[in-house]
Amino acid sequence: MDSGGWIVYLCIFFIFFGKILEYTSSYHDRWFANLTLTPEARKLDGQYRSFLLERQRLREENNSISAQDNYARWTKNNRKLGELDKKLNTVRNQMQETNASSKKIFGKIKLIGLTIPFWILKIWQRNHVVYHFPKQDLFPKLMTGVWARGWLYLALGPLQYLRNGALNIHDYVPLGVSLGIWIWALQTTINTLEFLVKQLILTKSVNPPPQKTKPRTEPEVKNLQKLEITDDKVELD
Repeated sequence: MDSGGWIVYLCIFFIFFGKILEYTSSYHDRWFANLTLTPEARKLDGQYRSFLLERQRLREENNSISAQDNYARWTKNNRKLGELDKKLNTVRNQMQETNASSKKIFGKIKLIGLTIPFWILKIWQRNHVVYHFPKQDLFPKLMTGVWARGWLYLALGPLQYLRNGALNIHDYVPLGVSLGIWIWALQTTINTLEFLVKQLILTKSVNPPPQKTKPRTEPEVKNLQKLEITDDKVELD
């Protein structure tokens, strides 16, 4: 690795810090509620917690009693649960409105402190060599150019070949893997590992739906009426 290792370490910090923010996105609302110091936000948070505890208590009580033996009590608790659900939705919407300003501030801080500096660093130091090749002809010329100058070389390579009749990489000194390609490879590896973990470990297996078997129908038996001759008389008109 090149002596300017601070560039690589700073890129690793930006990448993994961004992933941490992505993984913890479901907890951001709670963090914003805790960071908000206004009396209104504290009041809404207290109401939400009290309603949630009361709802949990009523659900446990309903699960412990029989609906047939204690119908009046069970129905009363069910009515209270419906009212608590409405109150929880109302308080949750109010909390989201209160935290909207905190989200905007957090978005601006993330943009100024993480996204823009990382983008500037990638553009400014995109040709910084992270790994040096031990020799020049270790890879094909086209691949060596991509490692050194990024994916843009793949698009400009044919134009250079048509103009000069060859792919010249002697101006890429020293030869090696540039920062832009190294960041692309690192992010691709992280995303692939993340996908595999989600698919193989976190995602629950879904059982195939049971096949519906058609019920066997016995063939209908027609009731044949037996004709019996009860009289041998023949009447003539």
